[in-house]
Amino acid sequence: MKKIDSMIITRGFPPVEGGIETYMFQLANRWSLGDTCVLCDETVKKEKNNFNFEVKRIKEGNCSYSKAIKTIFPLLFFKSKHIRIAIKFFFLMAINRTFLIFIIPKLKIFVDEMKLRNEKMVIQCATHTYSGSIGLFGKIIFDEKLVVYIHGTELLKPKQRWNFNIFQKFILNNADLIISNSNFTKSIATKMGIPAEKIEVVNLGADINRFYPVDSKEKIYKKYNIDKQDKLLLSISHLIPRKGNDMVIKALPDIIQKIPNIKYMIGGEGRNKEKLIALTDDMNLKLNVIFVGYIHNEELNKYLNACDIFIMPNRKEGYDVEGFGIVFLEANACKKAVIAGNSGGAVDAVIDQKTGYLVDPLSIEDISEKVIKLLSDDNHRNEIGKIGYERVITELNWDKVIKKIERKIEDIYD
Repeated sequence: MKKIDSMIITRGFPPVEGGIETYMFQLANRWSLGDTCVLCDETVKKEKNNFNFEVKRIKEGNCSYSKAIKTIFPLLFFKSKHIRIAIKFFFLMAINRTFLIFIIPKLKIFVDEMKLRNEKMVIQCATHTYSGSIGLFGKIIFDEKLVVYIHGTELLKPKQRWNFNIFQKFILNNADLIISNSNFTKSIATKMGIPAEKIEVVNLGADINRFYPVDSKEKIYKKYNIDKQDKLLLSISHLIPRKGNDMVIKALPDIIQKIPNIKYMIGGEGRNKEKLIALTDDMNLKLNVIFVGYIHNEELNKYLNACDIFIMPNRKEGYDVEGFGIVFLEANACKKAVIAGNSGGAVDAVIDQKTGYLVDPLSIEDISEKVIKLLSDDNHRNEIGKIGYERVITELNWDKVIKKIERKIEDIYD
């Protein structure tokens, strides 16, 4: 096995919570090819100090545009290993003025860290613009391999700004390897003109040390005064339109006709919460819908195990889209059947009719039909949950995912 140290560049990192933060933590924590160093933003949250790898938290800073130019110019043109890339990189950074000023404090620390490293080191960037720009800088100066991770929405949003659009394509085209979380995300990148052969699809995984079957139904039911005979639908997400909570609420009257003893529990906070509460009131569903607010990470497994179906009929809202959907795998890891929207990367996370159901996220009829089908047949629902569980255990858990990433990175050194 080759010895390859890893330099991970990311904005957020635990204790900050989020999908990319979880991804980068799992990558750092399970990296087995060499040593790991993480460069991330400083956080106001209490920081964990029990990592088995180095974490450099960088305080937010700023500088003038002229100082930023004076900082990067000598590095790019006096120490560059790739002068043609350096010239275009300098020009693109210069026209992305705000972006350039923002990354300079991180860039200085990154360069100092790289100078201390003697081993072969792969630079891994959590995203392609912020992290990727620092990573590409490292490739230009230190001639190290550059790996960029893409997730979905971030590839769509910058298209509203022409200078960012050019910049992101430049970074991706100069990466040695791009890791995509789903075939959907890969398709966005290829439509941008990024060569398909540069992109490897590696689906994400569930943490099976955190998510596993456990008997928590009685405790959760008692906490929220749910009758023992009631069936429980569960959604846990940031409460934004694309998560599809509103469509589940709208589907409830049809579901209640067949499954009258049903509750729909919504976990999470977000800008759409008040609209969801108002919709619940307007449809006279206050007795059926339970808003439980933010659920702490250590409590998630209990909630997932208490439900009969995990449901999140995700949809595309403008440039906002589900790049993959780790939460579906986390529910599968608890042997739960899931319902997802047939949109974005969720079609990779859920195998339709095997580990769950993919529904038209804009169809009340489709959503209600699939919920009724699963709740009306315990054996079918349990079998779906079992298949999903076996898929997570054998294929889509973080150990398997990171090993696959390591093999792909080893390949670019051959």
